[in-house]
Amino acid sequence: MPGVGRARIDRRRVVTGALWMAPAVVAATAVPAHASSCPLTATIMTGGLSGNGFDLYLRDSKNTNSNTNTDPLANLVSSITNPVVNLSVLVTTCDGTPVPGATVVIASDHQRDHEPPSTGGELLGFTPSTQTTAFGEAPGNRIATVTTDSLGVARVKVCTATYSRVDIGFIPMSGTWTITMSAPGFATATQTFTYQVIDGLPTA
Repeated sequence: MPGVGRARIDRRRVVTGALWMAPAVVAATAVPAHASSCPLTATIMTGGLSGNGFDLYLRDSKNTNSNTNTDPLANLVSSITNPVVNLSVLVTTCDGTPVPGATVVIASDHQRDHEPPSTGGELLGFTPSTQTTAFGEAPGNRIATVTTDSLGVARVKVCTATYSRVDIGFIPMSGTWTITMSAPGFATATQTFTYQVIDGLPTA
C-alpha cells in the first residue's frame, strides 16, 4: 500500500552504524612504568678495581675485613691474607636518574677453588658492606642482597678464595658475575660483568 512499509535504508549507513555500535575492546594489562623503554642500569663507581680487560681484577686470599678501598692487587705475603675489596654500584634509570630503594643482588658464577680431595671455597664472593667477619673459604655461595641508599648506591664487599697451582691446577681463573636490580615501577634487569682472580703468591 502506498505510504505503508519501511523506508529504504542506505547500506553504507548500516555498515557505518554497525561499526560505531561495536567498537573494538582492548583488555587493559598492568605494565610497570618505564619497564620496556627505560630499564634499570648498574654502573661500577669504585675506581681501580678493573684491569687486564676485566671489570674485577683481584688477587686471591682476600678474607680480612676492610672498610677502605685497598689495592685490589694487595698481597701480604707473610700472612697470606689480604683485605677484602669494597665495591659501590650506582643504580639508575636509562636517563641517568638514581634509583633509591632498589633491591640489588650481586653474585658470581660460583666457580670454586678445588682443593683436593674436596671442593674448596667459592672463588669470588659478595657480602653486604655491613659484614665484618667470616670472609674465609666456606662450602656455600656468597650472594649479597642489598638496597640502594638515597643516592641510588649499593655497597658490598668482595672476598676471594686462597688458592695456588696445587689447588686450582692452573692460574689465573676468570669468570663472570652479575648484578640484578629491581624496583617498584621497573622490570627486573640483570647485567653481567667479568672477573679474574690471580694467585697472590707468585712462587706458589
